[in-house]
Parts: sequence; C-alpha cells; structure tokens
Amino acid sequence: MEKEIAYYKKLAREDLILLLIEQRGLKLDYDYQHFRFVVAKIDALIEKYERLIEFRKDIQEAYFAADEYIKELNLEIECDANRWERIRSAEKSEWEFELNQLRDIKSDIEGAIALIESGDAMKMLEDYEAKQTGEDFR
Repeated sequence: MEKEIAYYKKLAREDLILLLIEQRGLKLDYDYQHFRFVVAKIDALIEKYERLIEFRKDIQEAYFAADEYIKELNLEIECDANRWERIRSAEKSEWEFELNQLRDIKSDIEGAIALIESGDAMKMLEDYEAKQTGEDFR
C-alpha cells in the first residue's frame, strides 16, 4: 500500500510540474504578445509626436512667410517673433521630454521582451516559485 501511495504521489508531483511548466509558458506567451502590442502603440505615438513637432515648425514658417508678405504690402500687423520662438521652444522642449519618457518606457519593455525570448524570464519565474514555495518545480 505504501508503495502505491508513493507511486501516486510521484505521478501527482509530475503532473503538478507539467501544469506549472504549461502555466509559466502561457503567462510568458501572454506577456510577450502584450509587450509587443504596447511597443507598437508606443511606436505609433512616437511617430505622432515627431509629426507634431514637424507640423508645428511648418506652421511657424508659414506664419512668418505670411508676415513677410503682409509687410511687403505695407500693411500693419504686429508679430512678435521672439514670443513665437519662446512658445515654440517651450512646446518642443516639453514634447522632447515626453518623447524621451516614451523611448525609455519602450526600451524597458523591449528589455522584458528580450528576457522572454532568451529564456531568462522562464528561469526567473522558476527561481521565484522555488523561493516562494521552498520546492523546486522544474
């Protein structure tokens, strides 16, 4: 009877290990796809910021071209180029700050993706489980 109990305990442990391996794999597959999705979203946002910066520059250039044309027509218009430059510079500085934050976040997520691809994330999960449970389910 003891032999049978030991046999079934061994089978149960093997099943548990297989279940944990599958669960780890599913979690990492989910994380991998989720991280790739987030990186794609961040890439799209970065592209929008870059277009915004270029668009803002184009607007300012068009405004100053219109201002020059109006001056050539001897019409009175008040244009404070210094004010425009301060505003554009402040906007660009803020947008660059936000872009750098997005790039840092993207880099961190790409690091997590690399951990999953290399298999290091799986090892980290196994080590974490072993530390939490006191048992090695590998």
